[in-house]
Amino acid sequence: MQRSNAEVVILGHHFECSDFDRVFADDYKATFDAVNWLIRERNHTHIAYIGVPHTHPGQRRQQAYLQAMQSAQLPVPPQYLQTGDFTIEMGERAMRALLDLPERPTAVVACNDLMALGCLMALKSYGLQVPGDVAVVGFDDIPEASRISPKLTTLAQRSAEMGEQLAQALFERMEGKYVGPGRNFEVSCELVIRDSA
Repeated sequence: MQRSNAEVVILGHHFECSDFDRVFADDYKATFDAVNWLIRERNHTHIAYIGVPHTHPGQRRQQAYLQAMQSAQLPVPPQYLQTGDFTIEMGERAMRALLDLPERPTAVVACNDLMALGCLMALKSYGLQVPGDVAVVGFDDIPEASRISPKLTTLAQRSAEMGEQLAQALFERMEGKYVGPGRNFEVSCELVIRDSA
């Protein structure tokens, strides 16, 4: 990669380069903790996941789901791993596929909130209660998450804290307070418990 005199920091973990500082959400731990919360606090044992495994965050979140299920010694039928594309439409399609299984899940974790909204639409069309029949957890805490009914339980990325860390890392380099290889700064996420789980 060609170097310039400009200082660069990166938001997100989609771009791998050891020269630059990166600030990103700890989505692995957040997803692991959310699945564990469904198991320990909500007594779910049949938990499905709708992911986007061809993306870097999608891979991390899916691995966290699988690790949480393995740690709890819970089986993951292959059909419980559905693939989406971050859209409402794919979330709805994936949820319908899960609901048509002989043994449907009692909880679903979606890789983002839009797919979780699609899950809620599918569940409503099947006449099922949320969270009574199926609990739903999303990721991102978009504005719609707190406006729909039922309100969506989700994982919120701390955007303000990420921005502050990004600015601090940039200023440290600009002012010469730090000179060295790229650093990784992970910012924790928050489980926002609402009505859907």
